[in-house]
Amino acid sequence: MLSLRTAYSSSLARVMQWMRGGLPISTISAVSLASLSDRAGESLILFDLRELHEIERSGYSIPGALLTIHIDLRAMMRWVPRDSTVVLFAEDTIPQHDSRLRLPAKNLKMFALDGGLQSWCGAGLPLEPVALSDRKWVDNR
Repeated sequence: MLSLRTAYSSSLARVMQWMRGGLPISTISAVSLASLSDRAGESLILFDLRELHEIERSGYSIPGALLTIHIDLRAMMRWVPRDSTVVLFAEDTIPQHDSRLRLPAKNLKMFALDGGLQSWCGAGLPLEPVALSDRKWVDNR
C-alpha cells in the first residue's frame, strides 16, 4: 500500500509535468525557498494560488507573495521578466484541476513549494498578514 507521502509526491509530480507541457517541474522545500528569497531579490516571484476562503481563514501569506484571486495569471505571466524564478504554492497541495497551472515558461525557473504554505508555517518561517479589508476590490470580478 502506498503511503500518503508517496501518493502526494506522485500526484504532485504529475501536476508539475502537466504544468510544463510534459517537462517535470521541480519542487522546492520551505527552507530552500527562504534561503533563495534572501539571495534572489526581485528575480524571485511567488504566486499564492490559494482560494479566497483559504486566504481569509489563515489571514497570512509568505512575505512578498502575490495573491492570484480574481487575476488572469496567464496574462500576468507575460509581465514576468525572463530568467526569473517563479514559485507556486497553495495551502498544501496544488489542485490538479487548477487552470492557472498551465503557465507559459519562457525561460523561467519554475518551482512548486513542497507542502505549500503548511510546510512554510511548519518550518517556523515568517509570515505577513494579508490585507483583504478592501472588500470592494476583492468582490468585484
